Amino acid sequence: MNSRRFIIKTALSLFIAKSYKAVTMNELEKATGLTKGAFYHHFKNKEEIFIEVIDTYYLSIDLFDNKELLTTGTLRQNIDFLISKIEAQIVSLKEFTKKELFDPYLFLLIIEAREYYPNFIEKAKQKEMLLFRKWEQIILRAKENNEIKQDLDTNIIAENISAIGGSLLSRVFKQKPFDYSIAILKLQFEQYYYLIKV
Repeated sequence: MNSRRFIIKTALSLFIAKSYKAVTMNELEKATGLTKGAFYHHFKNKEEIFIEVIDTYYLSIDLFDNKELLTTGTLRQNIDFLISKIEAQIVSLKEFTKKELFDPYLFLLIIEAREYYPNFIEKAKQKEMLLFRKWEQIILRAKENNEIKQDLDTNIIAENISAIGGSLLSRVFKQKPFDYSIAILKLQFEQYYYLIKV
């Protein structure tokens, strides 16, 4: 792993443990074990590091990187693919944090991004809009192929799918284990699909 990526990964770990605001540059330097010269070669300040952490671990994540499935797959296949992507991210997070439970500090980072990351809201909205448009495309194809009920509103189905994915947030604050959260998420998607399928 190169030094820049190592700094970003180390920073994420500290931000999760303490919050962005509470972590100092001195702590970041010490945690990486790099010399000042090596450290500051990559980043001038904490804000630069924070922006790259958010870009890398939130804004740049594409839940639909399977382009073929996006353009040809059924709604069910796309939901299953989404679940597998979320599950892989959660497993990675579990390994990274060495914790069994969701930590509220994970989501505190997104809240802090509103204050400390210039233009974060606009970028996050663009990300969510792109995701929503992809769901609309998948849902319209599912209607055309008679996979789901025709009289259902496309936008509402997309909103509901997004809301199910977002329900992970409630389990963060309830301090539920990762494995439990994945299992419940799968059941939510399964039951919702059963309600809308033909």
